[in-house]
Amino acid sequence: MLFNSLTFLVFLAVFMGLWRLVKDRTPLRLLLILISSAVFYGWWDWRFLFLIFFTGSVDFLLAIFMQKAYASPADRVRRIVPKLLVFLSVFSGIGVLSIFKYSTFFAKILSTALAWVGINIDLAQHIPEFCLILPVGISFYTFQSLSYTIDVYRQKLAPTRSWVHYMAYLMLFPQLVAGPIVRAVDLLPKLLLNPVVSSTVRYNALKLIVLGFFKKCVLADNAANIVDTAFTNTQVYTGSVTWLLVMVMFSIQIYCDFSGYSDIARGIIKFMGYRFNQNFNHPYAACGLQDFWSRWHISLSSWFRDYVYIPLGGNRHGKLRTGFNLFFTFLISGLWHGAAINFVIWGAYHGLLQCVEKIIGLPQYLKTRRPWYIVAFIMLLTQLEVLIGWIFFRAETYAETRHIFKSLFSFAGESTEFDPAVKPEPLLIVFLLMELFLICKLDRKLLHRFAVYRKLEPVFVGLLIVIIIFYRGAGHGFIYFQF
Repeated sequence: MLFNSLTFLVFLAVFMGLWRLVKDRTPLRLLLILISSAVFYGWWDWRFLFLIFFTGSVDFLLAIFMQKAYASPADRVRRIVPKLLVFLSVFSGIGVLSIFKYSTFFAKILSTALAWVGINIDLAQHIPEFCLILPVGISFYTFQSLSYTIDVYRQKLAPTRSWVHYMAYLMLFPQLVAGPIVRAVDLLPKLLLNPVVSSTVRYNALKLIVLGFFKKCVLADNAANIVDTAFTNTQVYTGSVTWLLVMVMFSIQIYCDFSGYSDIARGIIKFMGYRFNQNFNHPYAACGLQDFWSRWHISLSSWFRDYVYIPLGGNRHGKLRTGFNLFFTFLISGLWHGAAINFVIWGAYHGLLQCVEKIIGLPQYLKTRRPWYIVAFIMLLTQLEVLIGWIFFRAETYAETRHIFKSLFSFAGESTEFDPAVKPEPLLIVFLLMELFLICKLDRKLLHRFAVYRKLEPVFVGLLIVIIIFYRGAGHGFIYFQF
């Protein structure tokens, strides 16, 4: 069930009507969340409900057993059993994720390795057909469930004894299939409190939802037309300007697509009386890739920081070890995004460049006051690095990647006219104006000077709704559903 579909709008209207009736009754509130989320998720393929129920139930039980182990009078039990249980949780979650997401990828790698020693067998042909279907959002809810058991193991959170309570947290439909990844320590206790929603909160929630739909339906979906036109027949287009525009459009598409989803999810959860942390903070205004990753998909970046990078040692064991930890974390992050070599290269690319930033001391350099033109140059260089990285992310084959790089840096003119149905220049201008406006809104002093805007804001919100209706692009699924 897509956010940008009539089916979802009907589903949401029914849910909100029922929510107003039960939101002050905790058992019914949790049950409504669970049942509604099951309907929402099962709309794609009801069979995969068993998978998320399995993942959630395993971690729910393991967390309870961990608490009992910590309460044991035997010192050996307190030291050993929780470690075994958290290992079992990680093994179970990553194991299920690997079967459905990475089985073909690893089978091809193993088949290639066996061919080198004279054993010719296509292991991918022996994978059960059911395992070749990627369940929507499996990477997101697996990481969310793992954060629960790891935090219980670290004794940062007491486990819940209610299965409905836990599954309501894990399956909460606004963020179920594409994040943000919400940690149990932040949300699980709040689900037991009666939500209070003021008219101001509802209005702010509406603004978030409208902004999210504008990003997705107007900017991302129209940019997708340009990107898909170029990637449908990659070899035809060889001009540098063409591929620069295409990759700029893809940068806009993936940002507006994903941040648009996050905004809609945050708006819906506000209507319910809860809160998700911001998942994007204007990443294309970043200075340096470290800054970029502190602004892009914040919930995932912080997850990898807290559950992979820091446990590996973080920056506590010298520059060489820090560089390895950083590179390895981003290598895993790339693999998380997709079971293909291009995603691994994309993760390695970002990890390597951040190691370079660490070596030259760029983060420390930027903490000091610098002339505006140096900051502007670093911002421009950062966005160029990000744009080059998006080539690895979007191109599906080595031939496509090679052709785009060759065309982009050949500085050649057009050999074939590039004429997509939507022109890129107006979209770029609208995107830049939107980002400039939203960044300016963060400055309360500046916003106070334009008090007239606050009076006219409902008019602008209404205008955005009209634009969404009449200028939306062809409906596309959200990019991050595939992850």
